[in-house]
Amino acid sequence: DGAGAMGAAERARRAVEERPFPGAGTVTVSLGVCDLDEGQTAAELVRLADRALYAAKAQGRNRVARHAPPVPSTSPSGAAV
Repeated sequence: DGAGAMGAAERARRAVEERPFPGAGTVTVSLGVCDLDEGQTAAELVRLADRALYAAKAQGRNRVARHAPPVPSTSPSGAAV
């Protein structure tokens, strides 16, 4: 699930940040994850994760960002709008 992917990505990000890389100094990574919806193709999954990666970089790098499908709006009667 998306929360599990976020946790795994955050652990990986932190592990890279905390590891010494002699001769390179501090190394950081940005990661993007996304939720997998039923019927979604592998190409679509990669495209959305890539979008999340660029969002993480835009937020200042050394971050994890998650793309999740938008929640549909509903009217007070419960009908989708």
